[in-house]
Amino acid sequence: MSTNNKLPLGYTIRVARSSDIFKINILMTEEALKGGIKILIIISFFLCTFMFCVGVWDIPSIIIFLTSTLLIFSATSFILYIINYLIWNQILNKRECLIICFKNQACGFIIASIYHDFSYIRLLFIGSSYRRKGLARCLMQNAFNHLRYPIYLISMPKKYLFEFYTSLGFIFIKKNQLPKELKKHTSNIVRIFPMVVEER
Repeated sequence: MSTNNKLPLGYTIRVARSSDIFKINILMTEEALKGGIKILIIISFFLCTFMFCVGVWDIPSIIIFLTSTLLIFSATSFILYIINYLIWNQILNKRECLIICFKNQACGFIIASIYHDFSYIRLLFIGSSYRRKGLARCLMQNAFNHLRYPIYLISMPKKYLFEFYTSLGFIFIKKNQLPKELKKHTSNIVRIFPMVVEER
């Protein structure tokens, strides 16, 4: 897929490769840290309180606690990274992901699947530092060029997302109007916002 002319200068869009998994993980981690800074502060507060309660003079207990915590955190992070890598590798091997990069850094991506008689946009994500540049619209327009109509998506309950998707031609539909392949993935979800664009 060629670079969209409407992209800002210096940005490129292309099919994501396995070598992009690390870039995507960095982007997602940065966003998670931005969103979870309050949680980190709370955890740090309770950790400091616990260390104080253990006793400032009980150095061996503090060292054992910190070492154990570090080992558990490292092992958990490693396992999650491997699982995440395998999932992303499967997605990218199917060529289901487009990525936007700037100066060799991932700015956003879109994951979409083509079924027998329709397509489904699974995820559209733009890093908060790169928003309001038209990147999401470029990703969607590039995806439209190779997806099979009708194209479905399930929106998060955000007004700005509703406005964005409707500006691209999507309309709201009822849950029972989703293709059976998508219904089985949403059967346990009470409140969803399915949308579809029939053609452009």
